[in-house]
Amino acid sequence: MNITNNPSRSRFQSEKDGQIAVADYHLNGDVMTVTHIIVPPQLRGGGVASALAAQVVAHARRENLKIVPQCSFMAAYLQKHPETHDLRA
Repeated sequence: MNITNNPSRSRFQSEKDGQIAVADYHLNGDVMTVTHIIVPPQLRGGGVASALAAQVVAHARRENLKIVPQCSFMAAYLQKHPETHDLRA
């Protein structure tokens, strides 16, 4: 799955079969607030949301950012992965 960061639109995105899944965020200093992870119905159930969340985490680690998970999926992802707890703002 190819996921790219689109900083001009403040989102990570993945396209498959003409459908785009996104993880929207806002940056404020060293804090990344993840506002939504949106996966079109046609792409659900294939791990797309988890892949987007993992990419957010990887980016936060590389850039020394903390994460505020306003999105319920992102909050659940961080909760399920103890190795990410140090990234929570």
